[in-house]
Amino acid sequence: MLGTGVIQHAELQRAQAWERAQQKPSDVDLIKGLIALGTARPSDGVSPPGQAVPDNSALLHHLVRAASDPEKRDFLQSLRSDQKFKQAVRTLDAQAQEQADQKRQALAERARTELPRLERLSEEADDQQLAALDEAQLRDTLANVRFWREAPALPGDLQARMAAAQPALERLRRALEREALRREDRERAFAQAVLTLRDQLLAIPGYRKLLADSPARELAALDNALAGGFTSPSSGGDPIVNPAALPTGRNLFSIDAEKTPSEQAWRVGVGLADQLLAEHRATHDGAWPRKVAFTLWAGDFIQTEGVALAQILYLLGVQPVRDPFGRIASLRLIPQAELGRPRIDVVVQTSGQLRDLAASRLYLINRAVALAAGARDADNAVAQGVRAVERELKNEGLSPLDARRFASVRVFGGVNGNYGTGIMGMVEAGGRWQDASQVASTYLNNMGAAYGEGDLWGAFQPGVFAAALANTDLVVQPLQSNTWGPISLDHVYEFMGGLNLAVREVTGKDPAAYFSDLRNPSRPTMREAGAAIAVEARSTLLNPAYIEAMTQGGASSAETFAETFRNVYGWNVMKPSVIRPALWDALYATYVEDEQNLGVRAYFEETNPYALQEITAVMLETARKGYWQPGEQVLQSVAGLHAELVARFGASGTEFVNDNQALRTFIVQQLDAAQRQPYEDRLQQANEGTLIDIDKGMVLSKKGAAAEPSRSGSDARQQPDATPETNPAATPAAWREPAIPVSVVLGLLLMLAAVMAWVRWRHAGSGRGA
Repeated sequence: MLGTGVIQHAELQRAQAWERAQQKPSDVDLIKGLIALGTARPSDGVSPPGQAVPDNSALLHHLVRAASDPEKRDFLQSLRSDQKFKQAVRTLDAQAQEQADQKRQALAERARTELPRLERLSEEADDQQLAALDEAQLRDTLANVRFWREAPALPGDLQARMAAAQPALERLRRALEREALRREDRERAFAQAVLTLRDQLLAIPGYRKLLADSPARELAALDNALAGGFTSPSSGGDPIVNPAALPTGRNLFSIDAEKTPSEQAWRVGVGLADQLLAEHRATHDGAWPRKVAFTLWAGDFIQTEGVALAQILYLLGVQPVRDPFGRIASLRLIPQAELGRPRIDVVVQTSGQLRDLAASRLYLINRAVALAAGARDADNAVAQGVRAVERELKNEGLSPLDARRFASVRVFGGVNGNYGTGIMGMVEAGGRWQDASQVASTYLNNMGAAYGEGDLWGAFQPGVFAAALANTDLVVQPLQSNTWGPISLDHVYEFMGGLNLAVREVTGKDPAAYFSDLRNPSRPTMREAGAAIAVEARSTLLNPAYIEAMTQGGASSAETFAETFRNVYGWNVMKPSVIRPALWDALYATYVEDEQNLGVRAYFEETNPYALQEITAVMLETARKGYWQPGEQVLQSVAGLHAELVARFGASGTEFVNDNQALRTFIVQQLDAAQRQPYEDRLQQANEGTLIDIDKGMVLSKKGAAAEPSRSGSDARQQPDATPETNPAATPAAWREPAIPVSVVLGLLLMLAAVMAWVRWRHAGSGRGA
């Protein structure tokens, strides 16, 4: 058994035997075998005294295997003039001549015995019966069928019977070979899975060391690069999917976009597209979708070599044509008879990074749409979609020429070269919008730049994006990384959720949403969005092991919880159907009531109470918006905890805690009289200019140059803030009562730095996922 106990010894031996069987004899092996056979005596079981009978079985095995390989046969033929080869042939011919008479006599008897059995098998056998044959039976039966198909010379009565049996033998041969191929495929898949698992298990210690070494390597590489040194290259991405990315601290390189989708990506994309269509038809009485909307990100494009691009092309019924260098030279329209289904229209939103990285692939999509729209099929949804967009744009006042030019553009992205959708801040500022349609309108405007050819690259025309989204039935997002998921990364709800919301705004119906889950390269699958979100929630936010591991971290780990809560709320806004109210009930039980006895509240209060403020504020905003409808007692419990945290530690200053007046009013309504005043006083103090240093748990007041760690519990009530008014000694004499207080300047500088850091962190997203 392997050291981990994961692979059984017999399984490993079976996989290794398969691996050895795949190794072909080398040319050197063949030459040595021919020479040895040519000089050896026929094996008659007699050898000179003191000399063993030569064992030629291994050499004969090499020759038999070579005979099945056209290249090896050509190589053997090229040796016919060699003296040793001729000697080997003479030796083999002599052996064959001695046995020829015996074989001819046995042949007729063998035919009388085997032909009736094979004839019966050809009439009775089906796939299930053939599958019941063991390996030896299958191999022997197939060998016999192949032998008799060659129709060896037989006596007259048997020769006629053989001729009559040929059609049945041919059918049996095909059935046996199909079964043999199925078994070979199963054995190959089994062996490759076992060998891959073996290699990955053996590599774990090395990966662990590389991961541990990576932080130091990154710092050294940065120092070296700043000094003008050379940074060695490496591929990047998810270290689980691509272990070659380890160690980090190297200069990441991308891929040749002109070769995408790669051949492997094409095969995977076709399979995923077929699975997506099957999923839709299973829930829509066999109906085909009319249009599918995709989100394209640079990360999955690089790591999967264009699987999403392959899905898009295949849905359109278009296939890439490659030049001798593997680049996509042109596109081929797949005939509908070959495609076996109607063509499906598409619309694509691209991230800014992918737009900059692979502009040619966006051109390729638009060319594929135009090619598919020109196909003369009976029910061509692509052609119908192009005509519908053209009509809609004319109705909105565009000239016929402009309407036609925009009609076949199917790729849209950020206006003015932007990299984000610009809706995350709006979503989290829930007091500034009343209906999700306002968010949808902002999204349609900010992501409505068309990316077509020529002067249509980056062109913005109101209404074009909305017209292109009409009749969309499905929304698809790639999910290729093990380092983030649907709720752990805000850009997923920003892009995929935003696209879903825009489709709902345009069509009046909520589209189905799927992730192309590529995290397991050996088993890519389409995963419904609600199921994917539920799986991540159970494995992270509601998983005791995950929570305990995270609570070993500091303030940043606590903030991770708060960010994930914000993302769950974001999905509620974008697509309420994927967040069930039971999830919020479970989150309340875990983080407010601490039903799993994990010490969650104590952890937050010790490391980062502002993260728990954010969590409770998000829960209350979700309830205020009507996405979660808990009972009155639950609301009072959450609001009470939130107000207590604000009163004790001060307000964090975020959109949810400070800047949402409607939410603040809602919270006050849930509080008793004793809780209201301290809560409102601390919010007022924060909004007048107090800054919270979340990482250090410090409160910085505009009125004081000194900063004092905020107290908790009784200490917070007993000890006053160290401000000049309450404790003049806390401030150096030179800093007291300046014309422009130094603390104000410092506060403003700190505020500016915090805002810049926050903006970079929130909007580097296109870098983290897009």
